[in-house]
This record gives sequence, structure tokens and C-alpha cells, in this order.
Amino acid sequence: MDSEDEEAIYLKPRKKVAKDGTVSWLARWYDPQASNPVRKVVRSKSFRTKRDAEAYQARMVLRIRQGTYVDPTLGKVTLAQWWERFLETSSVNLKPSTRETYSARMKVHVLGPLGRRPLATLTRLDIETWIGNLTREGVKPANIKAAHSVLRRVLQSAKDVGVIGTNPATGVATPRVPREEMRILSPAEVEAIANEVAPRYRALVLLLAYGGLRIGEATALRVASMDLLRGRVNVAEAFSEVGGRLVLGSTKTAGSRRVVTLPSSITHALREHLDRFPPGPDGLVFTGAKGGAVRRTAFYHRVWIPALRRANIQGHVRVHDLRHTAVSLAIMVGAHPKEIQARAGHSSITVTMDRYGHLFPGQDEALAARLDALIVAPTDDGWSTVGLGESGKVVGLYDKRP
Repeated sequence: MDSEDEEAIYLKPRKKVAKDGTVSWLARWYDPQASNPVRKVVRSKSFRTKRDAEAYQARMVLRIRQGTYVDPTLGKVTLAQWWERFLETSSVNLKPSTRETYSARMKVHVLGPLGRRPLATLTRLDIETWIGNLTREGVKPANIKAAHSVLRRVLQSAKDVGVIGTNPATGVATPRVPREEMRILSPAEVEAIANEVAPRYRALVLLLAYGGLRIGEATALRVASMDLLRGRVNVAEAFSEVGGRLVLGSTKTAGSRRVVTLPSSITHALREHLDRFPPGPDGLVFTGAKGGAVRRTAFYHRVWIPALRRANIQGHVRVHDLRHTAVSLAIMVGAHPKEIQARAGHSSITVTMDRYGHLFPGQDEALAARLDALIVAPTDDGWSTVGLGESGKVVGLYDKRP
């Protein structure tokens, strides 16, 4: 950018004398982002010295040249105000349950300490201090991580439209989240629970424990989504509870849409269930006592907890632990991680291994054994190490034959 271009961007600092004789200097520049079609929009900022005004103008020119310029007046919008705008615009593609979760996290952990702050004043240090305060207040690491994730997304939306130049929440470390303890049930425990729930929920328990569906996916199954001749269920929808309302929507992720093949015993249990409890008008496989959809919260308190007591199942066991049990049992019978990913509907193999990698026993030992099969071969004298010769043929490492 030459001097003529720079002159087109900003004006010379202007000296300003107040009534009491105080002198200040205004850094002035033309806002390249302004959309006034009639005349250029002049921005300014006051400084005590001409040198400070000139230095600030130089920074404005540099940012305009680099394409990182942001109108300073936009940053006066507070985080609370921008959050309201985010809800109206950027969150339109969020599932209702996700939107409700975001709102709760912002209300409980973010807006109180940071809501009144203008966006342009928020710094990385502010975000780190906020996280430190939450930690000292005893907020669980998982909740801090979740709140930070929402805040980072909200601030990123402000950055994307040019309200702020950088996202101060990006790259900020959060407390390490300890691995969530999974309660893996044995087949005998699963059967005991299935026997203690009301008969209309027996097949649901078995489906969760051996099919690995999420509770919202299972309760959203319709007769049309099942092929009991082939023992398959098509997982394409899921129920979620939003503000006390039951909402039917898509599955958790695109990868969660899947077809799950069931053991024949579970297919048989589903057939018996449909014979005894015909589907409702909307074709739902599982319904409550009054014929409506099964609500997760009501099922947990009114069906699940009493059944655990009657079955004498010790410890804290969640309905979601049936999904963990399904994955664990599949691993026990030799399922490959990619099979687990597809069956559980994980978005990537990384999710599968991060969550269940520790349940794959002896993987390293099995790999070593397979490598042994490549590098150890029998000879007349017992066993000898082998390798690749110059021609690519497998020969003894100490055998000089080509």
C-alpha cells in the first residue's frame, strides 16, 4: 500500500482543545467496512499526545492492509447482548435439546461473570481467570469444559462476522476431565433387570443392552423401521426432552443414522413384545402405560431405579450403562473397533477408541504375536529369525543367499 492509499484510509491527527484548556489528539481514519453509499465514514479515537494518536493510526492502517481490521465500535456490544443475537441467528441449525443445553450452560456459568463485558475487552487472560474461578468454586471439570466450549462457539460467531478480531477463548486450556466410570453389566444382571421391569419394557432393556442404541433412539423406533425377518432395526430418529416437552428429531450425529443387526434372541423378544403390546397410532414400538411415547426421565425414576432395587443390582447404574454394556459385550466376543463404531453410531473411530479403547484386551500382545508369525520361521535346527533378501524373497538374516 503506497502513501496515496494510506491517505485514502486515514486523515492526519486533529488537535482538540477543551474549554478548560486540556489538549487531546484525535486519530482519524476512513472505515473500509462502512456501507454508507453517500460519503466515507470517519472513525476516531482520542489520545493525550499526538505521538500516541499517530501510533494508533499506524496500527489501523496495518490492520486494514492485512485484512484484520474490525470497527472498534462493534466491540462495544456486550457478551450478553451478543448471546441473544446468537440465539436468534447462529443457533438456528441446532437441535432443540442442544439449544436448551447451551442456554443452561451460558446462564449458569458464563453470563454472570462475563455477560456485561464488551466483546472487544475480553482477553485470553479474562477467559483463563474465569476458568480458574469456576475451578475454585468447585464446578466439575466436565461442566467447565462444556461451558468453555459454548463460550468459544459464541465468540467465534462474533469473530466470523467481524465484531472482534480474534477469539480469546480459542486455545485456552480447561481442567482435565477424569474418565467417566462405566458400569458394565453381565448378561445375568441384564436378564435380572429385564425380569424386574414392567413387561412392556422388557424388550426395551434387552434392545439397549445388546443393540447398543441410545435410549432416545430406542424409544423413537417405529414398526416401519424394523425388519424382524432379518433381525435389523433402522436407527434414524431420536427423542429428546426439551423444557419438559418431548421432541422427536434426528439422531445425535449424521453417523448415528445406522442399521443395527440384532441377536436372534433379541429379535424374538421384540416379536413377543409387539404381539403383547401393539404399537400406538404413530407406530411407536415402545409406549408407556397410557399409550404415549416413553419419556426418559419418567422411565429412569419410575421403572429403572425400582427394577435395580428389586434385582439387587449394586452401585450406581444408569440406563446409558446398557449402551456401554452392549459395546463391552461386543468387544468380548471379538468385534473390531470399526465394527463397534458402526454399530454404536459413533461419528469417528477416534470417538470409539477414546471411549472404549481400554476395553480392548491384549491388542498389543496380539499384534506382537502376528509380527512373530512374520519374522520367526521353523528350521531343521529349531527356530531362526528371517527377513527380506535383496530380491525381496524371505530368507534368513544370517543366510547370505540372495
